[in-house]
Amino acid sequence: MFTIAFSVLLPAGLILIFQGFRLQRRGVNAYGQRYAERAKRRWLKRLLSWGVIPDANQAALVLPDVVEHDASISSAATIGAGCGVIIGTLIYVLFVITIPQISLLSYSFPGFFLVPETTCIALGYITGYTIGIQKQRVAAQRRSTYADLRQRKLTDYRYPLLPALAGVLVMINISLTGNVTAHLGSMFSVQDVLGGVTTLPSIPWLLWIFPAGMITTLFICEGAMRQVVSLPRLLTTPDPQISQRVDELLRARAIGKLQSTQLFYIGGLSLGQWLFLRYNFWSLGPFETYAVLILIIVIGIGGLFLDDFAGRIGGKITGWPWRKRVLV
Repeated sequence: MFTIAFSVLLPAGLILIFQGFRLQRRGVNAYGQRYAERAKRRWLKRLLSWGVIPDANQAALVLPDVVEHDASISSAATIGAGCGVIIGTLIYVLFVITIPQISLLSYSFPGFFLVPETTCIALGYITGYTIGIQKQRVAAQRRSTYADLRQRKLTDYRYPLLPALAGVLVMINISLTGNVTAHLGSMFSVQDVLGGVTTLPSIPWLLWIFPAGMITTLFICEGAMRQVVSLPRLLTTPDPQISQRVDELLRARAIGKLQSTQLFYIGGLSLGQWLFLRYNFWSLGPFETYAVLILIIVIGIGGLFLDDFAGRIGGKITGWPWRKRVLV
């Protein structure tokens, strides 16, 4: 794992940071003209489907600003994710060097390195994404501002049960971890992917690293989404009515991406915890054990595909992709 950490993960983090700064400096054209044209077509389709503009003839009023707005936020999120990769790798290496049990655990359960890695990537991405939104909001306020017409709520942009799914995964893992901890003796057994079992000296707090990562991701994502809802106008345009619609679209898109990130990363950490503890589920039969696994996979993959909904995740003013609502 040291080889992977230093030969793959650290360079990957540096590449992400470089790409983020490149996107920040050159905007949507950073990846070539073809990528820029695809981004413009994608956002034009969203502007029309959301009713932000009545037809494509008015795209020039808002499309360039929206595309650059998205590119700037993506650059900050990419830089944050790259920093998360590097920090997560260094934390893992520090754990292995200072705690002998983790060094032994790394050989029998290599996926353990995903705990600091996944948590730091999620936190870095969310932090960068939020900073990018703040930066764009400040830039928009320098040009012109309009008064907000209503008090926004998080339920305007997402279905209330979506965060409950993340909470369910966290509670399931806390319950399973508590059950294993209660039966833990002086030794702890870990089953690798090939079915081999390794017995290690037990450290109870190690069992709670995965749930700690889940709880951290859950609250950071919730805090970021609530901050996005509370912000004033994210982007302003010369036309006040179009400006309001664009703001709703961008806000819904941001919340949808953060909600997707929350479910996907918590699902990934839950899968890691299931694989880590599966040899120790004394109180669960085969049916219950694999039912939990299926639930974890469904929610995690569901969170990944939720990003494709482009902000339509069941909010009162956004609806779902199959029940689209036009902004008024």
